Parts: sequence; structure tokens; C-alpha cells
Amino acid sequence: MIRQAEDLWQALHAFHPLDAPLKQRLQRIFTQKHYARNHFLTKPGSPARHAWFVRKGAVRAYLLDRARGTEVISWLWLDGDLVWASDSFCRRLPTRLTIQLLEDSVLQVVCRQDLDHTLEHFPQYRHLERAVAESFHHRLHQHYHRRVSLPAMARYQHLLQTRPQLFLRVPVKDIASFLGMFPDTLSRLRGRR
Repeated sequence: MIRQAEDLWQALHAFHPLDAPLKQRLQRIFTQKHYARNHFLTKPGSPARHAWFVRKGAVRAYLLDRARGTEVISWLWLDGDLVWASDSFCRRLPTRLTIQLLEDSVLQVVCRQDLDHTLEHFPQYRHLERAVAESFHHRLHQHYHRRVSLPAMARYQHLLQTRPQLFLRVPVKDIASFLGMFPDTLSRLRGRR
């Protein structure tokens, strides 16, 4: 179990250094769980009460486009990523996101209430939480900027260069949606390589 947990601590330490007491506290409140493929971590309309660290697995977040009857992928996570409903978790509002597992997964789970308690007793935790949120929002902003400003081939090539493992583990329809294109467009682009 210690070896497995090291990935989480390395990921968190990359955002902000963890002193020993804070690391011990976080070790107590994160629990490891196994979930089956297609399990829903969040559903629209309920506040997100947990965040997750992906030890092993693939996860997607999507919104429903009711007018078209389609799922619009807003983010994809794999091993080593922190997962949370960014529209809900910090502000405790009902989420609009569905977060679903794409494969059998091993996640480390933490409850928002436990993190709030951590903040009360470990003020340095605020720096970690802020660094994680800033990093995620920066990545999200960059993704949406590329999605609206780059042609389809450039979006595809960027994702292939920066996150090639997605193409091995995530369905083409989800990657296409994430890139803001139709699956047949992505298939044509992949054929040109």
C-alpha cells in the first residue's frame, strides 16, 4: 500500500511541497477504492462531494447537449490525474457534469468535508488546493483556446503529442468530442498521419 500511495504524494508534491504533518493527514483521509467500468462518479444536479486520484483507469467528464442528444466531452483523465467536478466541488453547487469511468479503475478518494477539516487545522493546505485549482483551470483554458482557435489537424496533433495514451484507452468518439470534431473527422485525420 505504501508503494501505491507514493504516486499520489508525488502528484500533490508537484503542485506544492507537503510537510510531514500535512502528508500524514492526507494519508488518513484518502482511501483507495476499486470501481467497475461505466461507474458514475458524479451525475448532474447533485453537489460533488468527492475528488479522486486515478491510480489506474480512464475517466471522462461530459455535459449533455439536449438539443442534439449528444454527450460533449469536457475533460479526460488517466493514471496519475486528479479528478474533480470543477463546477461543483469547491463551491458546493450542483454539478452539471457527468463523470464516468471508461474502464475498471482504482481510485484514491477524498471527501470535501475531510478537506475542509484539513484546511481548518493545516493552513498550508490552502496553498496546495489553490495550486491544484490554478493548474487545472489553466489546462482547461488552454484546451478551450486551442479548440476554438486551431484547425482540426492542429488540435489532433497537439493532443497526440501531449497525451498519446488517450488514443490507446479512450473511445474515438470521446476523443473527437473532446477535440470539438465529429468522429469521422478524427478518423480521417488519423488516416493522414
